[in-house]
Amino acid sequence: MIYVRDSIQCSEIQWKSPIDLECVGLNLSLAPQMSLTLIVLYRPPSANIDFYDKFKEMLKQCDFKKEVIVMGDFNLHWDDNSTRKKLQQIVDGFNLVQMVKRPTRITNNSSTLIDLIFTNHPERITKSYNMLTGLSDHNMVLITRKLTSKRFVAHSGKKEFIGIPRSKQDQFHSVIRNMNWDTLLLDNELEIISQKFTECLQTKIKEFAVTVKHKNRKCSLPWLSDDIKQLMKDRDNALKKAIKSKLSCERQKFASLRNRVIRQLRKAKADFFITIIKNCHGNSKATWDQINKLTGKTSSSNNSIQLKNNGMLLQDPSAVVQTLNEYFVDSVDTIAKSFSVKYNNLPVITSDLLIEPPLYPKSVTISDVEKAIIELKSSRAKDVYGMDTLMLKQIGQSIKGPLTHIINVSLDQGKFPESWKIASVIPIFKGGNSLLTSNYRPISILPTVSKVFEKLVAKQIINHLNCSSFPLHSMQFGFRAYHSTETATCYFLEKVKSNIDKGGIVGGIFLDLRKAFDTVNHSVLLHKLHAFNFSSKFISLINSYLLSRSQSVRIDQYNSTPLLLSTGVPQGSILGPILFSLYINELPSLCKNCDTLMYADDTVILAYGKSAEEVASKLRPCH
Repeated sequence: MIYVRDSIQCSEIQWKSPIDLECVGLNLSLAPQMSLTLIVLYRPPSANIDFYDKFKEMLKQCDFKKEVIVMGDFNLHWDDNSTRKKLQQIVDGFNLVQMVKRPTRITNNSSTLIDLIFTNHPERITKSYNMLTGLSDHNMVLITRKLTSKRFVAHSGKKEFIGIPRSKQDQFHSVIRNMNWDTLLLDNELEIISQKFTECLQTKIKEFAVTVKHKNRKCSLPWLSDDIKQLMKDRDNALKKAIKSKLSCERQKFASLRNRVIRQLRKAKADFFITIIKNCHGNSKATWDQINKLTGKTSSSNNSIQLKNNGMLLQDPSAVVQTLNEYFVDSVDTIAKSFSVKYNNLPVITSDLLIEPPLYPKSVTISDVEKAIIELKSSRAKDVYGMDTLMLKQIGQSIKGPLTHIINVSLDQGKFPESWKIASVIPIFKGGNSLLTSNYRPISILPTVSKVFEKLVAKQIINHLNCSSFPLHSMQFGFRAYHSTETATCYFLEKVKSNIDKGGIVGGIFLDLRKAFDTVNHSVLLHKLHAFNFSSKFISLINSYLLSRSQSVRIDQYNSTPLLLSTGVPQGSILGPILFSLYINELPSLCKNCDTLMYADDTVILAYGKSAEEVASKLRPCH
């Protein structure tokens, strides 16, 4: 494992051929014309003679036109000429020089130099260190490298936030509250009033918003008490005394203190996490938020994304956002086209699913809009207009009138505002090679005011579906009265338990549908809405909601050119999961002799039998 400061650009080395060694390599970019390769390696004490061939092959794949540093625990005594002979021949062949000069593992009986640092530019290394830490029976080895501050280009390590400061909040709210919406309220041209409303808010947000740079503070371990810190100092002092005296009694004192530190750290850490989990009172989201915060598993800043495109390294943020946006859109189109041929002949609608009465768009009241705003989840994620749900909640009382008017015009005309159809996409690194576009996933942030519309329309759809005995399949646990993820989990556990108790075998297929929301075919979805007795006006509204959507990738202040989306229901939307559930409603009927549990796009197919062969035969047609 290699820890790299956030301000330094780096990418993992992609070896041309597999390297059968315990190692990790990085390319570090210190300046536009200054980079180096850093490799950390571990050689087990039991390694055989093959290690040398593998090590040599690894070095052959390095670019020695650049600076190369190789370091690690080689478990090979460098001070012994006979032991190091083979390794010396290899590193000499690549002009690598070993920089550590003193023993790195010292015991009562031995003193060996086994932790090594090699470089092909020793003149750039100003000093090497060999430090006793008490963290291991090995000393810590370090080097310092010459680096001219004028050449070194590093990111500040600060994250930029655009928002309205507290000092301007009251003035901003006052301006919004006193805005005159009379002309807008008298107009019924949907595109004109929705765009005017959005632009007015955007103008005022830009007028008051400022860019704030926030530097993350270094995290300390909250369970590391002063008593434990003092005990760690005592342990370190005991180690120094044991090494200096070489007495077994001093070594035993050190071992006793070391074990005591380990026990107290484990207990303090366990007690801390138990308290954190108890304070979440069973709220799984709050629990995982705390765990991710403490373990550092939060989304990192994207300000240093680099990509490889057609063999060229892209570092310009403008080119990076454009390349990512094109990849996100093209990858969905490729998948959608691969099975679009199956949608030529849609099935004839039967009346067994029809729900009475038909679903027509119903107008909403100001109190409906006010309630919908309050119920939105608070978030600071900015949409393309610079607004977030937290801000919307703060100014909700001031804009609920014009927003209600726009939503009612939209419902009455069966159209969705065009200005509410563009998503701001944030690329999140999934893991692997950071230079590959395929290792990023898009997180869509829809226009904030559109979520109010979606929440109100979603409520009308759910009420419609729940007015019949059989609106959604009985195995759909989402968006039905008295159904939830908890009831789905209980059903799953009870089915598995009861069959195992009877001596049976249970098999399952857990489906993770690739690009599930993104590849929804609009024609098929609208066809199915008709089967659920959606009126033509409501279907027209949903069709308008889906068509002509676009997205733009954003990294810091850089935005790509918007690209049109030809398929799918919007990611991160409120309506998306409901529409997708209707889209796959007949899935259980395709899996004969199985139970198919669904919650939106999460699906589990279960089969039961007396033997593994019987279960497999039932699942095979579903695979």
